[in-house]
Amino acid sequence: MDFSNIILVDHRIKYPKEEDVPLKPGIYSWFYDFNTLRGLVADKDQFIKELASIAKRLRYPELDGRLRGLWNESFNGHLDHHIDIPQRLLDALFDDQGLRDSFVSLVASFSPLGNPLYIGITVAQTLRDRYNQHIKAYENARINPGMDTNVFGSRLLDREISPQNLIFGCLPVTLTGLSDVRSAETLLNRLFRPILGRR
Repeated sequence: MDFSNIILVDHRIKYPKEEDVPLKPGIYSWFYDFNTLRGLVADKDQFIKELASIAKRLRYPELDGRLRGLWNESFNGHLDHHIDIPQRLLDALFDDQGLRDSFVSLVASFSPLGNPLYIGITVAQTLRDRYNQHIKAYENARINPGMDTNVFGSRLLDREISPQNLIFGCLPVTLTGLSDVRSAETLLNRLFRPILGRR
């Protein structure tokens, strides 16, 4: 597979940016764009506050479960995912603007290489059609909160994430011979575990 065809669409200057998305089927994903931190580097307090806010928005969903014990007893539980930023790192970032600049540059550059928030495959639709559907679903969720909570746009809104803070990555590819696209998409989601993927 030729990875030179990967397209990354950021929304820092223009949103939405459908003209950059191909009119072909393929594989796509959404990533958080950590470039949002760049404008806060000079203000230490705002920087730390936004970093903590991003960590909260990018946590895995809460889990409820039941376990059986050795004697067949039952244990019910609730688990929350917390992303703890080491205090030592926060102190260093707080004290040194040069370190904050370097940290933000590193994290921002890594944005499209990190764990995706969502993964999808298009076969009958083009990548642009699917991109536009996701944008429209977010806008609809904003206007009518609670309407369809099982779409990516609603999940973004629940996490207080705007598509303007995301990067859309895609690889145009014709998936010939792939008889069960939904199974392939499920497998990709299980391998990469995107936090806002299919439930």
